[in-house]
Amino acid sequence: MLDLLPDELIVDILHHLDLRSVLRCQQVCRRLENVIKISALLQYKSELTAAGMVDGPPHGDTIPIRLAMLKEYTAAWKEKKNPRY
Repeated sequence: MLDLLPDELIVDILHHLDLRSVLRCQQVCRRLENVIKISALLQYKSELTAAGMVDGPPHGDTIPIRLAMLKEYTAAWKEKKNPRY
């Protein structure tokens, strides 16, 4: 039954869950695991939670760009450098 749903719809549904629930869904089957791993939106949500941050107001950057910026920001803090953002 899950195979009938497009990935985009699954991502949209999972996006409304808290991170813990998304991680549990990832363990249900390989399809969900793969959808979650390739979704920039769900990865962004996961990275935000791990960094203890929340998403700001919408602006012109796409989710993949915001995800890359967030990863750069958190990596800079881990390396004790001044992040650009």
